[in-house]
Amino acid sequence: MNRLTLHSLIRLAVIILACCIPGIATAQAQQQGQEQNPPPETPPRKVMREYQGVRLGMTDAEVRAAVGKPKSDGKDRDEYDLKDDGSLTIHYDNGKVKAIQLYFANAKNAPPWPEVIGDAEIVQNENGSKHARVVIPEERFWVAMFQNKDQSMTTITISQ
Repeated sequence: MNRLTLHSLIRLAVIILACCIPGIATAQAQQQGQEQNPPPETPPRKVMREYQGVRLGMTDAEVRAAVGKPKSDGKDRDEYDLKDDGSLTIHYDNGKVKAIQLYFANAKNAPPWPEVIGDAEIVQNENGSKHARVVIPEERFWVAMFQNKDQSMTTITISQ
């Protein structure tokens, strides 16, 4: 009987090994495949990253090549007039664009909310104004949009 039990245990061990080895081999193959083919990167979130070719990190010379001579300039900022009572202010830090601010006196001239903040939640304030802000940590910037109750003022800020 002792011999029968030993024989049964050996047979059971062989069956278990036979079942496990293909699974181990498959897992190793999948792991090697993952190392060779990393998962695809997620596409960047759809938010405003630039305005009229001006992006964070550009030099003042690159900004002026993109949008022309500013209406006024200072050590750390350039100001431009936009069509239809709007303005563009570029803020610099160490000679590179740190923030882009837009002002629109009429909401019809401002970019639509989804183009600025993508699918982020728009918060309606008690006073009727609304705002939204999106932070993109992997790209180290944020974008925000504000509009007053009667839509006579819309501001957009893209900043590091």
